[in-house]
Amino acid sequence: MTDTISKNGSISRITFPRSDGSPNRQPNPSRAIKLRECKANENSELVDPHMWKWYKAIGEALARALKWPNVEPNACILSSFPKYYTLYKQARGCSEDCFLFGSINCRPFRSPNEFIEHAIWLFTDPTMTKTNCRCRGCTHNPQRNITNDLKRRGIFWTDSLLRVKKQTSGPTACAPQRTQSLVEIESSDSSPSTSQENQPRNDLKVMLQPQLEPYGAAQRTVALEVAPLSRNCQFRIGDLIDVILEHPIESPDLKVSICAWPAIVLNVIPALLVYSKSFEMSSTAFTGSDDCDIVVQILGFDEFALAVSQENVLPYHPVFHTNHPPCTLSFELAKEVNHVAAHATSFSIKFEVATALHTRAVQLAVKVASKWSILNQSQAETFDNGSKTLIRASSIWLGGEEIQVGDVVKVAFPSGVVDELTKSVTQSSSTTPGPSRPGPDGLFARIYGFDVILHSPADSEETRISSGEQGLEDAAELRVSAAFYKLEPMGDASRDHRCMDGDLKNINLPPAPAGFTFYPLHDPDLEVVFRGDQCITGRYHPALLERILPGRCLSEELWKVWEVAGLKMGAGVRRKFYGDSQGKLGGGGRGWF
Repeated sequence: MTDTISKNGSISRITFPRSDGSPNRQPNPSRAIKLRECKANENSELVDPHMWKWYKAIGEALARALKWPNVEPNACILSSFPKYYTLYKQARGCSEDCFLFGSINCRPFRSPNEFIEHAIWLFTDPTMTKTNCRCRGCTHNPQRNITNDLKRRGIFWTDSLLRVKKQTSGPTACAPQRTQSLVEIESSDSSPSTSQENQPRNDLKVMLQPQLEPYGAAQRTVALEVAPLSRNCQFRIGDLIDVILEHPIESPDLKVSICAWPAIVLNVIPALLVYSKSFEMSSTAFTGSDDCDIVVQILGFDEFALAVSQENVLPYHPVFHTNHPPCTLSFELAKEVNHVAAHATSFSIKFEVATALHTRAVQLAVKVASKWSILNQSQAETFDNGSKTLIRASSIWLGGEEIQVGDVVKVAFPSGVVDELTKSVTQSSSTTPGPSRPGPDGLFARIYGFDVILHSPADSEETRISSGEQGLEDAAELRVSAAFYKLEPMGDASRDHRCMDGDLKNINLPPAPAGFTFYPLHDPDLEVVFRGDQCITGRYHPALLERILPGRCLSEELWKVWEVAGLKMGAGVRRKFYGDSQGKLGGGGRGWF
């Protein structure tokens, strides 16, 4: 143990005792052009998030598998890869794939999960007999089976995530825990208002004490870098989601069924670790792996957390929880028994009981979705003789989702507002041609910043906080600065070329669906300010469409799934995918409408 583990404060660094690596097992020249090596800096600090993820995942898994005495798995990390092993990354769209080269026995490893069994073999087999290794490269077994076996044996490096903190009983027992909220505003209507006449009333509630991180983690005191969403995982920790049931819970007359259950994302497996220069600080964020599960807290149940495949998950939307859920809304899920359905069946829950539990879960979900709050603020200042306070935020909770600066969101405006918006911004810039006739559908915004304005009509902010007095009507405003884009079918070759190769080249927008592109409504360098709590309908989820479109017939409710995915579009766009108004698809397929 002394040769393989060294202590650095509370951190245990693990060194491989042997290696099957070779300097000849590096990328060939043609492939090396597309790859970049992941390196530590000159002080041996892990400044590359991919390298940190691999080091932490493999180190923790080794500690769990080998059960070293007086070693805490959560505090373990590799000191280096085996000799002659090198980690490379390759850009793919808006994400990056990683490959670990060097083994003479295996092809490059594509994720930490693929390498865990190989790492265990390097530690436990001095003879280096290949047949004793249980990794995918040495056995050619499916990686999903290997990952499931790691979970069963308690070796999987995020296994501790399933140990959810016990919550107190009572009506708020299942209320989701979220990150520090500095200002929390609750609206009377969870749906964004598109009318100036029906604006929701906002009640201001300033937190007296900062809340802790979810499930007891200490409040962060240093700035951590967080990886962006990848194409493979479209959800963030704390997001309100819907878990699609593999087998809907149906009423005795088969007229009503429960097809989705609201839940909160607790974590992602395997997760890309947030990293800092100090190894003492780490927190789990998102994943770029092709093989990942999402750990969720099922609302309505006490202490019920489970891991589901991301194919079972959609962003939360009230359409899934109406009095008559769409019975035809189903997906071809993995062959494993869905844990939600299995839980209900094992306890012989009849439809009436399931309905009561589902109603409670929906009530909790509506409570979450009807709030917006500041998650991380960058600065705050008071002006106008103390009557107003401006808080600038880098991320917020809005409608059940975390929205960060740089995200692309779906926005809903009345047609007149869109026309006025386009007219005002195009007068400032004529360099970028916009769509011929922008409408309320297919309108998106890329977030540049959040400004929260707090009004203090009489007392100072300190007095109101100490007294716990709630704010008055319109005591807080959420103003969002953004650039607007229209999602339209590609048609005009010259305009498409300018959008893809010119004006949008450095915008780093997520990919549009096949056959479509984002057209800027104005110069993206110009910012447009609007009321975010009344207009933003959710984050844009590009990967969901790729998953649900091919070969799926989801009846007339499909357009609502499009809206869930952030693509509430007009009939012209739908016809491009689904055929003409008679429902005929290209190639003789069956229509969805």
